[in-house]
Amino acid sequence: MISNPAQQLLAALEEKGFQAHYCNYKTDDYEAQLQDPGQLVVIAGGDGTLLKVSRHLVGKGVPLAFLPLGTANNIATQLGISGPPAVLIRHWDLSRRKALDVGLMEKPGAQDYFLESAGFGLLPHLGAEHSKDTSGTRTQEAELQAARQQLLKLLRTQQADTARLVLDGYPLEGRYLLVQVMNMGYTGPRLALAPGADASDGLLDVVLVREEERQLLQQYLSAIQKGDLPRGSLPVHRAKSLSIRWSGRHHYDGIEMHDSPSALTIQFSLIPKGLEVLSS
Repeated sequence: MISNPAQQLLAALEEKGFQAHYCNYKTDDYEAQLQDPGQLVVIAGGDGTLLKVSRHLVGKGVPLAFLPLGTANNIATQLGISGPPAVLIRHWDLSRRKALDVGLMEKPGAQDYFLESAGFGLLPHLGAEHSKDTSGTRTQEAELQAARQQLLKLLRTQQADTARLVLDGYPLEGRYLLVQVMNMGYTGPRLALAPGADASDGLLDVVLVREEERQLLQQYLSAIQKGDLPRGSLPVHRAKSLSIRWSGRHHYDGIEMHDSPSALTIQFSLIPKGLEVLSS
């Protein structure tokens, strides 16, 4: 079990019949622990914990179980996992598993996995501008609302950047406020940018918002901020693979990459069924 931290869950795991080994990913060498992961890896924490740990399990055939304890919990929302951790553990069935595709991002000299999304433009700037509350005084919903409000503020002054894309051989070029390559429907502060995305369909959902669609993006984000269902949808293209040439800041699964001095061409594809998770 890898926790952030959630040692009190050990009793629930033992009651279910597991012999659990506890590992705090912030203080323990969890990468070494994952060299011999056992029959199941349980991750208790938020999206960040899940994303950092799960990339070490890609292609290893070891299922993981997720106990959402974070703020946005985008992945749990996508997978329909909700409820008190002890209740989730009680209802686990090791025979009920769901295979998930894993995103692969390749650029000169490096490659990285992503489970949720990777992108350019507006969203990568949020991490630098939004200070997450660490006092414990904000509720989860208040924290999400604060991040969404900051995103709307950033959008007012966000400059569009030129990008060249090739989606399954089809070229696109334009000035974009946001380019988000989605493996799942949610990203950031629980933003359903691609509500039709399915992490098991072998396709990436690419959200593209041009400069002239600034008002559409503003209305979409405002509706989410108010708790309303957005009218219409953002432009989404589906592809098995794509390349993007971009010179600005980018990120993947919330990990911010600084602006590159020159334009980079980044390749995106999927590793089919790269992970297995216990389904709800």
